[in-house]
Amino acid sequence: MEHRRSRRYDYELTVGIYHRGAWVGTCQTKDISTGGMFLRTGSKSLKRNSLIEVTFDKPGSTGVKRYRLPSLVVHGNDSGVGVMFRNQDTEAHAALRQLIDSEAARRH
Repeated sequence: MEHRRSRRYDYELTVGIYHRGAWVGTCQTKDISTGGMFLRTGSKSLKRNSLIEVTFDKPGSTGVKRYRLPSLVVHGNDSGVGVMFRNQDTEAHAALRQLIDSEAARRH
């Protein structure tokens, strides 16, 4: 059964992961929506209900800017974890929406 509120797009983006303020590492996304993403963490195990921060870089007119998305791990399997964003009213979330919108426009 599908519980997502927003459409997911297959989108590979390199992201960083922090757990309790400590660096976990980088990984690729499998898909992204305005409400969450699936992270291909492989052997890096993040437990369900863990609070993490996902970081991503976005080029802009003044250079590359790094954004942080507070997230909650909601499920996982052998290939990675699905996360739900905890706060969707941030500059980081707006930047992510721009990436998603540009990817959706590119595909149509």
